[in-house]
Order: sequence, then structure tokens, then C-alpha cells
Amino acid sequence: MGLHLSNPFHENISLILMILAFYSFQYRVGIGIVERAHEFLLSAQKDKAPTNNTAKTVAATCFTCLGILFHTLGDLEKAETLIVMASQLFTEIQESVEREKLPFKTITCDIMKEILPSKKFLPSDKYSIMKEVLADWNRFLEHQKHHKERQDTLAEDSKTSENCSNGRQNVELLIPTSDGVKPREIDSSDPKTVGFQRKQIIQPGSTYLDALEYNRKKGNVHQAVKIYTSLQAHELSFYESCPCDSVEKLISDAIRAKEDNRLSSGIGSLDLALQLPSNWREKTKTLKLRGECYLSRGDFRTATINFNEAACIYSRETVETRDDLCEYSEVLIGLIKSETLCQNVAGAWLKCREAIKLVSNHEHRESIHLQEIELLYLGAKCQDILSESAEESKDDKLAQACSLCQQALLILSLDVDQTRNSSELMEELGTSEPGKCFALKCEVQLLLAVVFLKLRKKEEAERILKETQEFLMNIPDAFESLSANWQNLQMVAGKPEFLSIYRRLFSWIGRVLVMRDKIKRSITWLSESL
Repeated sequence: MGLHLSNPFHENISLILMILAFYSFQYRVGIGIVERAHEFLLSAQKDKAPTNNTAKTVAATCFTCLGILFHTLGDLEKAETLIVMASQLFTEIQESVEREKLPFKTITCDIMKEILPSKKFLPSDKYSIMKEVLADWNRFLEHQKHHKERQDTLAEDSKTSENCSNGRQNVELLIPTSDGVKPREIDSSDPKTVGFQRKQIIQPGSTYLDALEYNRKKGNVHQAVKIYTSLQAHELSFYESCPCDSVEKLISDAIRAKEDNRLSSGIGSLDLALQLPSNWREKTKTLKLRGECYLSRGDFRTATINFNEAACIYSRETVETRDDLCEYSEVLIGLIKSETLCQNVAGAWLKCREAIKLVSNHEHRESIHLQEIELLYLGAKCQDILSESAEESKDDKLAQACSLCQQALLILSLDVDQTRNSSELMEELGTSEPGKCFALKCEVQLLLAVVFLKLRKKEEAERILKETQEFLMNIPDAFESLSANWQNLQMVAGKPEFLSIYRRLFSWIGRVLVMRDKIKRSITWLSESL
């Protein structure tokens, strides 16, 4: 690092830290090395903080890798501090910058933010981190190819030592062996290894750069691919030899990761599950969860691919049980949502129509009201969106949307009884399924009011909005105390989702007031929902 005192956030340093972070999952890295790097970079951040976007991404990557290293060494406090610093640097980069032109991405940092609250690395976490570190490694090489000016810095570095001349021999010491990723033993009698340790001290970055450059010129798509393949084989071998049901174990890990909002970790577990032998139910469950994770991450196209593959498997099977029908309908709901978000609303409507027909004609229909309601709501949303681009059939599509909303409300009337008192309803909303039914009821009512307004039926729309507003505002007995102290509410409720429900209540009331042209009043409620 001393070679880069004039430029402490040189890309070579981030490259070395990436290599150390990667190997820290297989070999113990000395705490002294990590501490020295930590002190060097903290001092650099204080005295020579990066100012341009490229330097900031390099600095953020350095801090991310240090966070990984301290996490593997057990110092969670430093790990968290470094990941926060890295995240802050990434957020400082201007949105107008074309991120593809920058050498590193935010993915590894984002994964670490998801992992830190759990205080430990699961096998799937290690897999995700190692995979993304390798991806950063490859992106660095591509970036290096397109920025020839960096060769001036490398040439300047080479003047400080003649050790680069032994690049090929150094590569042989670093690349993975056929038995796995292991550093070659250094023999003092071997002329190829004489002075190797001295070279590392004098010029810490040169051997790694020689290795990377050597493999790039040889067209090996980088030796990192070998490491990745070796890691993947090791992970698969571990789960294949596991005495328990590995696929179910990975699915359970993914569900927990998804609940904790550690989406990358969940996807890593599901990627492994798809490579193991499984029955069709396990495979569809894996694909559904994978689609949900990608949907939450905003990768709608990948989500669509996973949901569609799961739906294709179900279409070839006989859906007899209530559980199968429930899972299949949730796959179709995910597919419709992702298709809509991919702007394929017409395709989403066709799938929605088929799904509604499947559920409404099934013998277990009565046991999956929640899924049927959501399908009817999504169908109404599709028709409402399609009506905006229709000319002759606009009113027909709106009428169909209206009909679907009314069907959904009819079913909902069996699940959410408006005659119950506020305290009973509040207690019930703390659980998952009744809470979802209630949320769907509010969304369906608001959509129906919108459709009525578009159909120029203002009286019907106003009736629905007025009834909805009165009902919502009467639910909590202590709205004033809620807005004054959110933490007390969460403690009293005893459930994390309870607070979320109340925030949504404020949002629904605000939206109703907007639709009734009571803008000033709506601002208060919408502000409280944030």
C-alpha cells in the first residue's frame, strides 16, 4: 500500500482486498494484515477522501471487502461500521452517472447489509458473497481493458522493483490447483519461489496483477471461473452428502432470508436447490420463491421467467389438493404481477382470466378465498389499465373491471366483517391472513371508486369513498397516541407487522381524502403514513 500513498484508493488496492475477502472464507487471514489495511484506508478517507465517482466506487469496494474480512474474523462492530461507510459512498455517486462505466457495483455491499443483522454467515451467504466478489473481480478486468491510461500507473509501480519479471512463476503460486483452491507450498530451495515472500512485501499488488493479466492474455475468462466452479461443486457436494432433505433445508433457509429481507442470500440458497434432485412440488416451490425474491428486488423480467417456469410445471400436473391449488394460484399471482410490471398488461390479463377460471371451478375454491380475491383484484387492475389505451371498447373494459371488483367484495364480505368493534378488528389485523384480506378490501374499494369515476358514476364513487373513509377512521381507538408515539404502539401490539398495518391505514385514509378532493386534510394523513 505504501506504493500508492499519493493515490490511496488505487484500484490495485481494492483488487488485493477482494482477493483477501474471497480467500477468507477458506483460509484464515491474519488479523495484522487486515488491521493495517484498515488503518491505512481510514487515514486515507480522512486526509485524501475520494472526490470523483470512480474513486468513490473503489473506496466503497475497499470498505466492503474490509467489512467482509472483519466479519469472518468475528469483529462485527467494525464490519458494520465499514459496510455503512461503503454504502454511504455508493449513495453519494450521482444518479446521472452511467454505472456500467464504473469499475465496481453495489451488489456485494447490499448483500452484506442484508447479512449483518443475523450476526453470522450461512452457507448460502458465503456462496452469494464469493460469487459477487468474483463478479467484481471480472468487472475490474473489463474496466481495466477499456481504460488504458491505468497502465501508466502500473508502469510506474514496476520501476520500484524488478520482481514483475517473475510474473509467470508468481502466477503458478496463486492459481487454483486441481485439488481445489490452495496456495502452493513455498520451497526455499526452488529457484521459482526464492524471495517470493520478499516480493510480496516490496510490491504487494504486482503478483496479483501479474496473475490477472497473465490469465486475461491467455484467454482463460480469468482463473476466477475455476474458483467459482470449484466452490459450486464443493457446495453441491456438501448438500448432496447431507443426511437431511437438502432441498427442503435450502428452501427453509431461503424463506427465512426472504422474511429478513436478505434477498440475495435467499436466491443463493434457491440456486443451489435447483441443482439438486427434487420432486415437482419442491421444484415449483423453489421457482416460486425465487420469483418472489426477484420481484422484491425489482428484477421483474427474471421474476417472470421463474414464475412462468413454475406455472408450466403445474400445467402438466394434476392439481387435486387444497395445498397444490393454493401454491399454483400464488405462482399465477406472481406471474401476473411480474408481467404487469414488465408492461405486458395484455398478457397478464390473459393469464389472470385463466387463473380465475381455474380457481372458481375447483372443488377446493372455498378454502382459498384470499388467492381468489387477489386474482379478481389483479384482473380488475389489468382491465382498468387496458381501458386507457382502448377507444371503442373503453367502457366495456371498465365495466368488466367494475364487475371483477364487485365479485371480490362479495367474497371479502365473508372474511372481513365490518360490524365487529374496533378493538376486535385491531387484534385480528395483527395476524397475517386477516391483515391481507383487509388490505385487499381497501385496495379493491379504492379501485372500484376509480372505475366508477371513469364511468362517470360519481354518486356511486362518492358513496364508496365516504363509507370507506368513515370505516377506516373508526378502526383505531387511539389515533392521536399513535401519531405521538410509534414505538409504544409497536410494544403494545407485540407484532412487527402491526405497525405496518397502521401506516397503511393512514395511507388509505389519505388516498380516500385525495379522491374526495379534500387535499389539505389528506396531507396530514399521508405524512403520518411515511
